[in-house]
Amino acid sequence: MDTMDRLRRDIRLKYKFAGITRDKEFIKKLHVKSDWQPEHANETVEEIINQFETEIKKKRAIHHARPQATNLSTHQFNILKHL
Repeated sequence: MDTMDRLRRDIRLKYKFAGITRDKEFIKKLHVKSDWQPEHANETVEEIINQFETEIKKKRAIHHARPQATNLSTHQFNILKHL
């Protein structure tokens, strides 16, 4: 599961259980993490998640498109490319 899937699941869980108080007898050490996937939140929440994902992907593409600084000379860099 990638990061966006985890974020999407976490937001949907928060949405689904908002306003529900946790059982006072909840014992964290006995908790077993579930792979259960909650249903989609309302349209507004899902749209915001999708917009966030789109913006993150755009920013990441811009960041990775920049040339990275290197401490190698051009000759050294070209040699490494051919290995």
